Amino acid sequence: MKAVTAETAAHHFEPLGRCRDVEDFEKLNRIGEGTYGTVYRARDRTTRQLVALKRVLLHNEASEGFPVTAIREIKLLKRLSHPNCVRLLDVAVGRKRSRSAGILIISGFGVVNIKAKRVMLSVLEALEYLHSQNLLHRDIKLSNVLYDRYGCVKLADFGLAREHSRFSGARTDEEADGEVLTPKVVTLWYRAPEILFGCESYSSAVDLWACGCIFGELLLQEPLMPGKNDLDQIHQICKVCQ
Repeated sequence: MKAVTAETAAHHFEPLGRCRDVEDFEKLNRIGEGTYGTVYRARDRTTRQLVALKRVLLHNEASEGFPVTAIREIKLLKRLSHPNCVRLLDVAVGRKRSRSAGILIISGFGVVNIKAKRVMLSVLEALEYLHSQNLLHRDIKLSNVLYDRYGCVKLADFGLAREHSRFSGARTDEEADGEVLTPKVVTLWYRAPEILFGCESYSSAVDLWACGCIFGELLLQEPLMPGKNDLDQIHQICKVCQ
């Protein structure tokens, strides 16, 4: 299979049409950074609309091509349609070749102060929708909860999301139970016990556990269980649940 480079990637997303240039957007500040990319707050130079730009990291473009995780996220975002999930507006391509110059995912973004119960209701409604689409998010955390200018909560970052046959009914329960899922998901402070113990067969419960961690963080105004490593995280959970 031929590798997809940053320069040729635009031709591999035909449903999106012609991709835009990253220079069409003015970066205002960095919002966050993860394993697979960096997110910036930016403004469309043409429409003046505020957006969130996700720059996809290209570690080994020459040998591996465009990251499969990024392609999966773009396809998934194109499929989703819910008021509490970020919306893919466009895909842009950088002109310069570098380790971190790839395609950027563009979503509407803004910041307002809203109540914890409204945040939780919106996140849970987004999760109900995702799970009804046979999808696990697998990276629920407060930094992946964004707000638009009207105060509407948007669940973001679907880089670790994947379809799970347990929901689809396409397989028997025994086959679904045997499906192997990587435990290397979810940020440590929001990780469910089964993932901490290396379980490779889990369900939507891991997303709901992370939601509970978000709820505690919103109420306490600090992380509920800020473990330093997997073992310490288990100790933190035992301390809270005892």
